[in-house]
Amino acid sequence: MAKKLKAFAIELWVLGMAAFLFGEMAGSKFLPILGIWVSISAILVSGIYFVMSMFGSAGTNDEPIIEAGEMILTQVDSTENFNDNENLDAGEWIKTTPLNELMDDPESMGLPVLGSSEDEVYRIASDLSSIRESFSIPEDGVYCPVCNVANADLQKLRTPCPTCGRELLTFGWD
Repeated sequence: MAKKLKAFAIELWVLGMAAFLFGEMAGSKFLPILGIWVSISAILVSGIYFVMSMFGSAGTNDEPIIEAGEMILTQVDSTENFNDNENLDAGEWIKTTPLNELMDDPESMGLPVLGSSEDEVYRIASDLSSIRESFSIPEDGVYCPVCNVANADLQKLRTPCPTCGRELLTFGWD
């Protein structure tokens, strides 16, 4: 976007100066005023570009950080339906499914390969959970990627799993 904004500002300025000069040469009262107005608009657009570049938004290219269609996962399990947490009580647990069982190339998505050890699954899940934990998402719950269970009570985060004793990780229901 920043490159397009910069190019637009240059085009506006050139157009404004051309209108001003052509209007002066032709003796028009309207074109020089329009030219000045367009040139001022170009200066404003240039100012927006300058502010964007000062705060790092302009960048050197317009390539997105995440390609279209690319997903970023923050957990290694999922439930059967979105919002399964809406019908759970704080003490209820729901079965989860490992996402790597649902994908052809789970490793390319940052998931453990099929057949990974419990320790490897938990390590990867814990790393992904730390990303999700950096955001405050009140609807999140907790889960154990080894026992494949989830609970809607986020207060249980980093407490021991009732089955295996590993710390519970953040779980998103959406």
